Amino acid sequence: MTSQGFEYQGDAGGSDDADSSANADFAATWGPSDEDTARQYGYAAPSTANRDGNAAASASYPSGYMHALINEENTGCIDQADARLGYGDTWFSAMGAYEKIRDDADAKALAANKVRQVMQQWEACMSNRGYANRDPRELVGKYADRQAGTSPDTAEQKAAMADAACKVSTGFMQIIRESYTEAERQAVLDNQATMDQIKQLSETIYANAKRELA
Repeated sequence: MTSQGFEYQGDAGGSDDADSSANADFAATWGPSDEDTARQYGYAAPSTANRDGNAAASASYPSGYMHALINEENTGCIDQADARLGYGDTWFSAMGAYEKIRDDADAKALAANKVRQVMQQWEACMSNRGYANRDPRELVGKYADRQAGTSPDTAEQKAAMADAACKVSTGFMQIIRESYTEAERQAVLDNQATMDQIKQLSETIYANAKRELA
């Protein structure tokens, strides 16, 4: 980037906290899991503000910066750095297999009997509160188009708080997380060769990165 006249700015607002990232993903998919968060944010995950900030930061990049960093010709600085580190066809093929494994594991997690049961318990709880939704994701989708940075209106706030209360009383999120964990653990056991290949490739990339930064 320096040779092309730019100072590399890195990932604005990026985080290495895997737990925080996972929690944000769950919130974006399933909605709030406690009433205080529901009251304050409705169905807008608290991390939305950070994502909006990243978008604003990217819009402030100087002209030509993003094309130098990454472009359709695959000649950007990121592509060149990836090639030096070892992100080649073998890596991307392995990651494609990994994504398929993850998708299959997610599908199995959601099809588990205990997930179906807790979904029915959540539905009954919501019905007692005057809502006809069968799945929290219906409510997430209903309020997904609210303008970023705005507060939830009364209807959204009430729905989110009822949703969160029903999640707590049924142990909804604990069951969901357990089911995902069990399915992912089994997926690793069933696909150990792919996992070992990714581990070996990752170790090579890490070693290359250490060499480049030395």
